[in-house]
Amino acid sequence: MTFLIALLLGVGLPVGWWIFKESRLKNPAARWPDVATDLGLRFLLDPPRMEGLYKGRNFRIAPDPAGAAVVTGLRGRAGLRFEIGPKAQVEQAAGMVVHDRVSLNDSAFEKRYMVRSTPLELGEQAADPSLRQRLLKLPDLHVIAVSDRVVVKTPFPTDASEVRTYLDIASAVADSLE
Repeated sequence: MTFLIALLLGVGLPVGWWIFKESRLKNPAARWPDVATDLGLRFLLDPPRMEGLYKGRNFRIAPDPAGAAVVTGLRGRAGLRFEIGPKAQVEQAAGMVVHDRVSLNDSAFEKRYMVRSTPLELGEQAADPSLRQRLLKLPDLHVIAVSDRVVVKTPFPTDASEVRTYLDIASAVADSLE
């Protein structure tokens, strides 16, 4: 009997503590207030999100089913659609024929990501080598820009440096499309 109690305490407590810590890391209400403060943003609780100015742009970071969505406004032209995402995911969403695929002559990037754009020439400009190199260093992101906003879908960010990286990417895309 003593052995079972010792086993329960020796295994159960560390596993329970680990589960508790992991759940707090993925809970925006628990994690994001500190992150927002570090970035000079506001944390709002219902629904949990961060909002504010970063590099002169209004941003909103909110939970998304796949992680989080970083959103900023865009003064783009009517009919604009720009997308960078994991190749398989973009191909599946686009269907059999991807008529607005942008060819970048960057095999390392095009092996992992696909770029779509309407108009095509704007896609070549927005997916510049600097942005492509930053994206290759990160876990899979999905960037979608339409005429009035840029949305970056990311894994759930748990610290300010991750959020800052995603804000920088959204800002760079918006700047290149305006």
